[in-house]
Amino acid sequence: MLLPLTLGGCGDDHPAASGYSAKSTDQAAESACTIFSARYQRAGTKAKRLSLADEVGRYAGRSDNGAVAGRAVLVGRSASRGDDSWRAASKSFLQACHSAGWKSR
Repeated sequence: MLLPLTLGGCGDDHPAASGYSAKSTDQAAESACTIFSARYQRAGTKAKRLSLADEVGRYAGRSDNGAVAGRAVLVGRSASRGDDSWRAASKSFLQACHSAGWKSR
């Protein structure tokens, strides 16, 4: 008899529970990816980074794509941590966007 594998302690809001490796974008993920791509390189101050992270997080948080939503959380956390953290989180977020099929414009 096979028992289903569950992730202990994971609620519905956990990235693994929401399809963290989703391979498609919905409208919310498309918007988050497009907005971020257009503005992240110009977000050179902590205030601009936090503002951008908040806006992107609002869209990504409504997405069914857990990878994009999860990486948006990391972008938000990195916004006040300095340039290296911001660049790493930005790269990871954009990789999630591209992996989901988003095309930059």
